[in-house]
Amino acid sequence: MSVVITKNLVLSESVEYPLTHARIGYKKLSGTMTASSAAAGYDADYANNYLTYNFWKPEALPATLELTADSVSMANYIGIAAHEIGTSNCAVYAEYYDGSDWVTIEGIAPIDDSPIMFIFDTVTSARFRIRVAGSTAPRVGVVFVGMTLDMMRPIYGGHTPITMGRVTTLKNNRSETGQFLGRTVQRYGTKTSFDWKNLNPQWYRSEFDPFVEAARVQPFFIAWRPSKYPHEIGYVWTESDITPQNSGVRGLMDVSVQVMGLGNE
Repeated sequence: MSVVITKNLVLSESVEYPLTHARIGYKKLSGTMTASSAAAGYDADYANNYLTYNFWKPEALPATLELTADSVSMANYIGIAAHEIGTSNCAVYAEYYDGSDWVTIEGIAPIDDSPIMFIFDTVTSARFRIRVAGSTAPRVGVVFVGMTLDMMRPIYGGHTPITMGRVTTLKNNRSETGQFLGRTVQRYGTKTSFDWKNLNPQWYRSEFDPFVEAARVQPFFIAWRPSKYPHEIGYVWTESDITPQNSGVRGLMDVSVQVMGLGNE
């Protein structure tokens, strides 16, 4: 399977857990990030963290941004966030080095700047990269490479997709007589929750709880139902600690994850 989770793409099904189940990209390979070129003040390493306010930007296109991992590692996703690839009318490709040449996993020309997840069959390599092609160099703020957490249960009714959970802070202006004089947007954001029920208690402890620990300090990528809604992807962070509840049936566990994310302007 070689898929891109983004708008207007039909996805294949996973062998273990189907792509109607969420994919969480929180695991991030450690290593050194280098680029084919970088404009002044836009170093390659700026994309090698969790922050969304500093960026890599190439001097010219096509350009590559490469992660050399600390050791040969497995990966099945590459996530990109806080980017301008869509508005710059560029295409982006996910690639890995197979020991003799670069192999293109998949490419996409996104129609906007929302987060992108490439999800693919697990590959083993020490070198991964994104390749950007176009005429106007975009900024790229966050790039993750790693293994997804594949949820053992789907999300059922009641979920608000992160792309629709808009949170906008406004300042309204009125005259002394109450006339509407316009408004100023002070902040864009998104907000939602992800709820899972009847999780196997052993699976929760071995697979999900490490994510809970990581989410205390870092953002993550999430696609809640990628095969049906491939464009509803978030680069998000938790508002508080994630705390499960025992459902009372065979030790099964329920959990809700409250998140905030990047805004949709």
